[in-house]
Amino acid sequence: YTSHTIGLIKEVLCDRRIDGETIPTDLRLQFIAACNPYRQHSEAMINKLTSAGLGMLRNEVQTREQFGDIPLRDLVYRVIPLPKSLLPLVWDFGELSSEAEKRYIIEIIHIHIHTECHECFNMYCDAIAKALSSVQKYMRETKDECSFVSLRDVERTVRVMLWFYDLLPKLNLNTTGMCRITHSLILSL
Repeated sequence: YTSHTIGLIKEVLCDRRIDGETIPTDLRLQFIAACNPYRQHSEAMINKLTSAGLGMLRNEVQTREQFGDIPLRDLVYRVIPLPKSLLPLVWDFGELSSEAEKRYIIEIIHIHIHTECHECFNMYCDAIAKALSSVQKYMRETKDECSFVSLRDVERTVRVMLWFYDLLPKLNLNTTGMCRITHSLILSL
């Protein structure tokens, strides 16, 4: 888990309290939370990062912050351990299938197209989703520090694509017949 509000989340989910006050049972509130598991760099990646001079300290005396027995510097991203009282509520759903990821990507595209009033993108939605799914797959298969992907990356890419779409006419670029949507997608990737 990556949030320092884990104590508050635990209080709501496990203790059914907010700021020490009991949550009334007649409110019929359902609480849902999600957490990402930690992911550890491979030994080869740790050696590569260490030799790059990025301040990665290797011995245990130099590395005091830990997640259980694992030094935090060995993790792909910083995580905060879950409180023990929250552990019985954890359910591992595994990774998204390629098809489920593509459905999420399509939904992200639709949300931003609707929000940004870019209706002309609707007929390109499947092609954009296919391109973004392919990039996610490629990055996941990369065997270096770039192999970690997230749907947040997809959302950022869609936002940047829409930004380029709005910016391109102002730049007066010669795109030699390239569709503005395609050009925006290429620049965003």
